[in-house]
Amino acid sequence: LDFPFEQQLFSSMGFRSPTSPTSPGCSPRQYQTFLNAQESSATLVLAHAKIGDSGAQEVAEFASRSAHLRLLDLTGCDITSNGLLHIAQAVRCSLSLESLVLRHNEITSGPAGEEGLAALCQAAASSASLRHLDLRYCGLQGEAQSAHIASILQANAALSHLELSWNLLEASGGQVLRDSIRMTSGLFDCQLSGCRLADETLQDIAELLLRNRKAHKASMQAGPYKGSWVKNTAELEVDGEVPATPTGMRSQGQASAANLPLRYAVANIPGNAVVSEEKTLELTERLFELRHRFLPESSAGGKIAQIHEFMEYLQKGQADSKENQQAADEVLHRTELIMQGFQDRELRYREKIARDRDDLLSYSQEYSKLQGNLRRSMEDLSILREDLAIAKEELKRFQRNSEEDEHRDYSTFVAATSDRKELERRLRDLQDRGHHLDIETKMLRNRAEQVRERVANEIT
Repeated sequence: LDFPFEQQLFSSMGFRSPTSPTSPGCSPRQYQTFLNAQESSATLVLAHAKIGDSGAQEVAEFASRSAHLRLLDLTGCDITSNGLLHIAQAVRCSLSLESLVLRHNEITSGPAGEEGLAALCQAAASSASLRHLDLRYCGLQGEAQSAHIASILQANAALSHLELSWNLLEASGGQVLRDSIRMTSGLFDCQLSGCRLADETLQDIAELLLRNRKAHKASMQAGPYKGSWVKNTAELEVDGEVPATPTGMRSQGQASAANLPLRYAVANIPGNAVVSEEKTLELTERLFELRHRFLPESSAGGKIAQIHEFMEYLQKGQADSKENQQAADEVLHRTELIMQGFQDRELRYREKIARDRDDLLSYSQEYSKLQGNLRRSMEDLSILREDLAIAKEELKRFQRNSEEDEHRDYSTFVAATSDRKELERRLRDLQDRGHHLDIETKMLRNRAEQVRERVANEIT
């Protein structure tokens, strides 16, 4: 289908197409009849009905006075900041609204700007019944608008589910949300996919949400909000009897299908408006009695013929009724099988999502540990680099000192070499002088011997 169920419902009730409620020719209060029909319903879903700001005003007035409304879904309704002001008033006035869905609406655009968001956050902060707020794809940006959302968490401890995915809150906005979540213990689930938050901030928020769920002994797995209007199928049958639950309080699918017989019968007792085999047998017996009553009369041939014709119609109608009942039972059986298959697949998908979330959380924790190890390794590497720089400086200083010592030693060596050469020269001179002295000494000794011999000869 090209249009959602709500738009088809509007068309079947005689409304103009709500795709452009502000176009020429659209009358005010165009949704009044539809809203009046939902007076006792616990849910009001107008997803992608594109009711605009004027339609939002009508819906807000309806929600303000409704004592039964618990879910208000305005997904993709072209609501701007002006319409959000009316929705904020409804949130402030409603005593029963649990879940408000505003995704795919540019709620910060329009003449009112951020005033609409501020009003909604103030109303949500003071609401005693609001448990779930969905603002995905709403064009929220930056720290300032994140601060408005954070004000809800600071004042409303009853809000348990908050969905902000795909709003460009950036790192600064994520820090504001993290600080506000740290101060509350009531928030169990906060969806922040595609918000460009820092990984450390997301990890901190995940740990804080886990802390809150443990503190309240809630489910350890974050998941979609389940409002009080959703009833379990098992609750629809008590001691073999089906309670007459109002339509607005039943969940969709198998639960509402289980209540379908209530429109026709209660506790399998057929009424006057029900075609049943027991009722057909009763009418057949009465017709037989009438036929026996009219048989003795000679003028009762026409009446007997009418009785036979009526009995044929009755038997044919009973046969058609049996066929229709069998077809209906088969359709219900197939529907139950299909729904059971869908429910089984949903359970498998939920289990897979839960496992994937656990894996993602473990991967995130492992990633955080690796980041910590990387930071410590970087710090150690920085220290080693500093030590290397110091060692290089000391090596340069040692090389300079070595060069200076080498130059000084070389100078000393040159001086010593010069001294050695001078000493060798002097030694040679001394040796030459010693040699001459030895020669002279020998000569003097020889002369002394000669003199001694001469003296000795003269004495003798």
